[in-house]
Amino acid sequence: MNLVGTHWFLEEIGGKPVIENSKATLTFPEGGRVAGSGSCNRFMGSAEVKSDTIKIGPLAGTKMMCDQPASDQEATYLRALEGAQKFAVKDGKLLIYVAGSDAPLRFRAVAAGEN
Repeated sequence: MNLVGTHWFLEEIGGKPVIENSKATLTFPEGGRVAGSGSCNRFMGSAEVKSDTIKIGPLAGTKMMCDQPASDQEATYLRALEGAQKFAVKDGKLLIYVAGSDAPLRFRAVAAGEN
């Protein structure tokens, strides 16, 4: 699957749902790049996608203050992205398998006009 031009909302980290009203996202704006929102800050970085393998990072981002639940989720999410090893798209969901975690990051596609 070619991920370039796709946009995703994070639904689960390590098998647990994201915090309510979280807008954690992941986009693939062009080949070799990722960007998104960690939960409160924007991030960007490199991405290497080959077949079903994916390597993300290093990531750089803004440094706004966030409430503690969003800040904690963001740190977990960005660490997980930088540990990405494999990915799959199943039933409209992007699954990113992370080193050291049994459960993948799970994303749903962003619908047209949805922010």
